[in-house]
Amino acid sequence: MNKYLLISESADNFKNIDKVFSSKEKAEIHYALTSADALDKVKNNFYTLVICDKSLPDYNGKDLIEDIIKINAMINTALVSTLSDNDFHEYTEGLGILKKIPENPSEKDAQELYDHLQKVLNP
Repeated sequence: MNKYLLISESADNFKNIDKVFSSKEKAEIHYALTSADALDKVKNNFYTLVICDKSLPDYNGKDLIEDIIKINAMINTALVSTLSDNDFHEYTEGLGILKKIPENPSEKDAQELYDHLQKVLNP
């Protein structure tokens, strides 16, 4: 069973990701509302994908992903961003982020993320 970690101060921000991923497979979906909670969960679990909001009250999303990959460099990650594709690539260069997702992703955005992840997991 795949485990997914959704990191946002509001779980409602990722409701469509939860809905789509849960409809596709028997998934275990965890939420973290703070960076400390997210880092603790990553230390104690293996996640197939970690999806991080662009910012939390105590942390920047990119910086949190940097800390997450220091714990486990094999974790696939996605980050919420409003940057253009080129600016996002430059901003996150070297982090190996799987995909940029928009704020409050729609079901279509969630499906695209899920499909992209499946291509990576099952080449």
